Amino acid sequence: MNINIPILRNINNIRILNYLSPLFKSLLTVAIISYLLMCLVYFSHIGPIGNDIFQQKFSYQELPNKSFITVQGEIIIHYINWINSALHLDFGQAYSYPPTSILSLVSSKIFISSKLIIFSLLIALALSIIIVILRKYKLINEIIIEPLLSISFAHILVTIILCKTIFDIKIGSSMFTASLILCLGSGFLSDFSYLLYKEYENIMSKDYAIFAEYSGFSKLLFTLKEMTISLISISTSRIPILFGGMIILEIASGGALEGVGYLIWDSGFVNQNLRVFYSATVFSIFITSFFFFLADFIDRKILLKN
Repeated sequence: MNINIPILRNINNIRILNYLSPLFKSLLTVAIISYLLMCLVYFSHIGPIGNDIFQQKFSYQELPNKSFITVQGEIIIHYINWINSALHLDFGQAYSYPPTSILSLVSSKIFISSKLIIFSLLIALALSIIIVILRKYKLINEIIIEPLLSISFAHILVTIILCKTIFDIKIGSSMFTASLILCLGSGFLSDFSYLLYKEYENIMSKDYAIFAEYSGFSKLLFTLKEMTISLISISTSRIPILFGGMIILEIASGGALEGVGYLIWDSGFVNQNLRVFYSATVFSIFITSFFFFLADFIDRKILLKN
């Protein structure tokens, strides 16, 4: 019996590592992309680079030519310094007055963007259920559902520009309106409702669901677990899509929605705060990649077992 205990422990350790694979994959993705971003920050300087790579020093003095190995060595040193600070949750100060840390600033912006994404998911879920129910009615499907699902960001952006320039109406300033725009405009609702409908049909046609119906039991109750897991998988896999649409919407709102997407745009291209830009971008990449790999893990390890 004692011989098998180390084997069982090794098996349990392998299972734990397997469950943590989405986290490890997302960290590896962040490590690669964050290094490339550090290269981008390095080459964005037009003057000499000091100990702080995120601080711009403007100079008209011609810089000496450096070899590729020398440049990469300097970038690696700055990158390791940033990782060391990040491990201690010290990302520096975003603003000197009022004193605001980057960690608190980015966290507050991510919280705003998270609410926007969650509300969009809830709206998409409610509308998708209605669409699935009403699709069997041909007239409703052709007049209401199909035009609704064909709405794109181009239609919504034109509407926002017209309302702001001609009628001076701010669209997307409220969380509900912005969530509805994000749900409809990014093509998310069309994709989300289609996947839910196909997954619903697939689950309901399985042998155990048909057997439950013939036995007098409720198919919905028998398939509730699998449908819930499928819903979670579909929702998490669509979060990166929503995140991309959210950044476009926040930028188009002109600061009315100051989430992490607008923070990246403002700090990277308007106010040139490279330290905030870099940290906010790395955080965003980690979130989107984690949900992407988590959805893939649910598909491969959980849904396939059912």
